[in-house]
Amino acid sequence: METTHDCVRELHELGYRVTPARLSILHVLEKAKRPLSASEVAHKIPDVNEVTVYRTLEVFAKKGLLRVGEKERVMRYSYAAHSHHHHMVCEDCGYTTECVTCA
Repeated sequence: METTHDCVRELHELGYRVTPARLSILHVLEKAKRPLSASEVAHKIPDVNEVTVYRTLEVFAKKGLLRVGEKERVMRYSYAAHSHHHHMVCEDCGYTTECVTCA
């Protein structure tokens, strides 16, 4: 499992055990081109129990490992190690794209 950031070190620094499920969740979010909902994360790693995905995302968000946003009343998660950025979302179709500058 190739990652850009040292997810193992990040988990250890937060006092978490490094488990395959936690690494899989971080890997999915690190590679994502846009913030993902919990169900989208769970869909990408079917070998991890969906309840585990939801609980892990919640804990990681509280510890600052993930950024959380809301779109259409659904919480979306992105890996906090990514640089500060914003997204534009089409209100009609939901298409999401990253902004290149901050307003």
